[in-house]
Amino acid sequence: MIQGQWGAELELVVTVMQAALAPAFLLTAVAGLLNVMTARLARAVDRARELQRAYRDANDRERGWLNEEFDLITRRKKLIRFAMLLCVGGAVLICLLIALLFIMGLSRLTLAWLIKSLFAGAMGLIAAALTMLLRETRLAASVGELTIAPPE
Repeated sequence: MIQGQWGAELELVVTVMQAALAPAFLLTAVAGLLNVMTARLARAVDRARELQRAYRDANDRERGWLNEEFDLITRRKKLIRFAMLLCVGGAVLICLLIALLFIMGLSRLTLAWLIKSLFAGAMGLIAAALTMLLRETRLAASVGELTIAPPE
């Protein structure tokens, strides 16, 4: 161990840092999820802009199809934004958990029930975010089910 050269205090700090490392990796995973969601949101926004441009030159029949797809894109954007909000909420709880682990590790404070609650809350928010992402991807896949031209 480290105790020889720097003492027990540094050993305690190293132990606390090791305990906080796992939640820090979880933050990295949440950042990856947010990156995916941001890319999906950007694609949905780009598609909505394309539809708006196409709407100007469309006839009445085409405008009906464009409106239908635009409504779908709007629903997708809402789901993605909600998923991102849930992810960020989970990340904030993880940050609080890491800070609390440090405080508890370097003091005599014991709030294990709060650590458990923060972790469970973070996992719940992240699970809900993944559920919203799944709903959004199903909705995105349904765009291909829209008819290009009306049946004759």
